[in-house]
Amino acid sequence: MVFQEVERNEFLQIIADIIAVILAFFQPWVTPIGAWMVSWIGFLLAFFPDDNLTIYYVIFGILIISGIIVNTKWPGVEHHDIYAKEGVDGKTIEHVDQLEVDTSTEEEKADKDKKAHELFKKDED
Repeated sequence: MVFQEVERNEFLQIIADIIAVILAFFQPWVTPIGAWMVSWIGFLLAFFPDDNLTIYYVIFGILIISGIIVNTKWPGVEHHDIYAKEGVDGKTIEHVDQLEVDTSTEEEKADKDKKAHELFKKDED
């Protein structure tokens, strides 16, 4: 049991040494960025009161409301007509989830595969 704890401690020490080397390597970049972050956050916090959370609730509300407005105005990428099926609204993805029974023969399937491989080769070139 003591042997396992010693191995675990050695492993943790190795990990700590690796992290220390990485941080020491990046220190010339990380230290100025960290100092700049501390300075501008300290500057902003000088304007906000420490004993009143109202300003933070207002900021939180503004962010939530603006997020709702942005997501309502621009809900995201609409589905393309290439995936649309007859009788299915183009703005839903039902047509992707619906399974169709493939009634093609083995020869037709082989032809489709052959055409797909040819198109794939053209795309690679």
